[in-house]
Amino acid sequence: SGLEVSGANAGGFGYANHIHGANSLVGGNGNTVDSQYSICYGMGNTLFPTALASGIIGVGCAITGDYSHIIGSYTAIYGDRSFSAGTMNYSNNSNCITIGNRCIAGAKTSAGMPETNADDCIAMGTNSIAYGQYGSMAIGFGCEASGSYSTAIGASTKAAYSYQFACGHYNSPDSSDIFEVGNGNGSIGRVNAFRITTSNTAYVGSTQVTSD
Repeated sequence: SGLEVSGANAGGFGYANHIHGANSLVGGNGNTVDSQYSICYGMGNTLFPTALASGIIGVGCAITGDYSHIIGSYTAIYGDRSFSAGTMNYSNNSNCITIGNRCIAGAKTSAGMPETNADDCIAMGTNSIAYGQYGSMAIGFGCEASGSYSTAIGASTKAAYSYQFACGHYNSPDSSDIFEVGNGNGSIGRVNAFRITTSNTAYVGSTQVTSD
């Protein structure tokens, strides 16, 4: 079967699996588990020695952080206490969540280093990215949350500044806004249908909302 088991109290089944972490369980084909107290099932997955008490169910996935888990394919987690479900997702800081397709949390690109203090980020949907410091969130298609504590929801929205909330589609980020509803038609045609500034002034389009 090609099963290699060297970890104490470890076990497995399948073909070409390598189990070096103690108290770990592996099943499938071509998996490598070097971490302790971990579970892996599928094909071509890797749990590195630092991935204490982590788990993978999928294909071609990798974890280096402890207490992290993946359900999916070709996904990587490099932070502690993180979770991913889907395909080709990437997490590069602690306490991050990615769900969907090609989402990134804790870093700007899957080839990049972790963004400073970009823990607790959530990216969901397709091609959404969350890397703002201290808990940013991007949900939808192609959304990007780069501001601290920012949220971007919808299609190709951007929350680029601290505490900013953007929804709709193709909004135009402004540092003076706390809330934006986008109604643009492309990356070079970003427009806000409605926005509220940090000084509590509201605008519909470019027209200020008054009490008169």
